[in-house]
Amino acid sequence: MPRRISSALSGGAAYALLACAGIVGSLVLAEIGSRIMLRDGVRLQVQWGVPDDVVEQRARHPIDSINGTTLSYDESGFRTGSGLPYDRTVLFIGDSFTEGVGVADGETFARATERALRRDGIPARSLNAGQRGFGAAQELKVLRRVLAREPVDAVVVQSFPMNDLSDNIAFGGFGMADGHLVELDPPHPPPRARLAGAVAQSWLSNLYVVRLVNNALMPGDPAAPWDSDTSLELEGALLSETIAAVGSRPIVFLVVPTKRVQQEPRPSRDHIDEIRRFNEVCAFMNELGVPWIDAGNVITDLEADAANGDGGHFSHEGNTLIGEAIAQRLRPSLR
Repeated sequence: MPRRISSALSGGAAYALLACAGIVGSLVLAEIGSRIMLRDGVRLQVQWGVPDDVVEQRARHPIDSINGTTLSYDESGFRTGSGLPYDRTVLFIGDSFTEGVGVADGETFARATERALRRDGIPARSLNAGQRGFGAAQELKVLRRVLAREPVDAVVVQSFPMNDLSDNIAFGGFGMADGHLVELDPPHPPPRARLAGAVAQSWLSNLYVVRLVNNALMPGDPAAPWDSDTSLELEGALLSETIAAVGSRPIVFLVVPTKRVQQEPRPSRDHIDEIRRFNEVCAFMNELGVPWIDAGNVITDLEADAANGDGGHFSHEGNTLIGEAIAQRLRPSLR
């Protein structure tokens, strides 16, 4: 009997080993086939909670590269500034649009705002704390920390309703209870967001097969998995808390639409929620009575102005227009 058991176990182990080898071989073949067929690559679509301390982490890794564009950061984690003398400081908070994905360090709208203010006799510096993947939740945490340690004269907050709502939920640092904002420390991101974040930060994200499977599991709108009945309410509460944190300092909001929001006369069903999110955030800005700018009114064709290969972010020319519009709003309060 022991020999039969041992033989059975050996046979089972051999079968399991062969099965594993078959799976690995199939994955290798699938990976090779994917790379041959998809020569332009596969972009990983994930919605995961980017840590709010990533700005400070950038100080330890001062050079990054995205789509062939180099991004550099200073000793505090801000995207590298001009280094010129100053007597005013403007803090910029936002996501990849603020960080300036697709453009050089001197071509972000933060730096464009600085140049416009300096041209008008206001020696200001720009502190660019924008970070791709941020929503209003992470931005609020960064804002609080920066204001506690840096002398700031004005704040510019950029919002992208297309995915800010989902970024807030995926981060898991805030929630709503009886109509009130509740802070969770440490954050409690949803399980799927934790899994997506683990994949995005591991070597697995380099595999085309993993990217294809991940993208197949995502619905057409990457934000959809994290939308909820309270997502708009949460966004509004976070923006209100942001204004409270800024206090008496001047503040300007920049709301960024997509081309579909801006120009599509008959939106498809897939885009109705996107337009609704944008309109809700704009309505909320009007209710708050704070100065805000619709980027779609500054750049009349967002798609034509998008930098090549960066997912629709502003080009140098677009950032220059945005910077001029922001400077116009800030100029009276910074003189």
